[in-house]
Amino acid sequence: MTGRIGRAIVSLADRVALVTGAGRGIGRAIALRLAGEGAAVVVNDIDREAAEETVERLRAAGGRGVAAEGNVADVAACEAAVAAAEAHFGGLDILVNNAGLTADGWLHKMSDQTWALTYEVMLKGTFQMCRAAAHLLRVAKGVVPTHHRKVVNIASINGIYGVAGNTNYSAAKAGVIGLTKALAREWAPQQINVNAVAPGFIEGTRLTAVRGEGEVLGNPGGDPGQDPSLDPHWSGWEAGGRGGGGRLPLLARLRLCHRPGDRGPWRKGVH
Repeated sequence: MTGRIGRAIVSLADRVALVTGAGRGIGRAIALRLAGEGAAVVVNDIDREAAEETVERLRAAGGRGVAAEGNVADVAACEAAVAAAEAHFGGLDILVNNAGLTADGWLHKMSDQTWALTYEVMLKGTFQMCRAAAHLLRVAKGVVPTHHRKVVNIASINGIYGVAGNTNYSAAKAGVIGLTKALAREWAPQQINVNAVAPGFIEGTRLTAVRGEGEVLGNPGGDPGQDPSLDPHWSGWEAGGRGGGGRLPLLARLRLCHRPGDRGPWRKGVH
């Protein structure tokens, strides 16, 4: 198979992937694509029915997968998802930290609980999943890795530019980017490639759906005194814009599915 930029996408038939928040939206699209490339996929989601539906879809298309219900904010759930990869498929090669949520609000009105919610799931959850998976992704000292492994953290352009009324989400995603950069350096000697993908708004996901009359991301409550269009970075981010139509940008899709070659593990950063 060859991508539109001319690079072959190597088969993932002998690889095992774990995707968090894969019950719908971006996570489901990633899980289905990885399965389509041949990987066995552990589908994690806080919603068991949604996770099982993703598994049914990938199996119907000839893929291999298993559901692992759990909230990544819970250490035990992270460890259980990793254990499922080992128990069902014998190990883990690809970890995609996608689980996320929004809890919009103006900073001066935001409670500690609302702030903590996004941090617990997206930043702490990403950390906990990486830590839980470390013993399967890393190799013992002195052992030469037989193949490259990959961690992909789903960040957001909000974590790069910030969005009004979205300080908790933007801060958590910025933290994910920082974690990614540090871990990329830490695990590079292990030939583990760590990247972050920062998508724009994508149509058809819970995070970008209209919440109510006049209420959109960046304007919690539809406050007429707060117009997100005044943000110079807002232009072109609306649903259906960058990455719209419910499809991941091409580069993101290739980064998630490409099995690195000789130079692959040293490519790191935010895309």
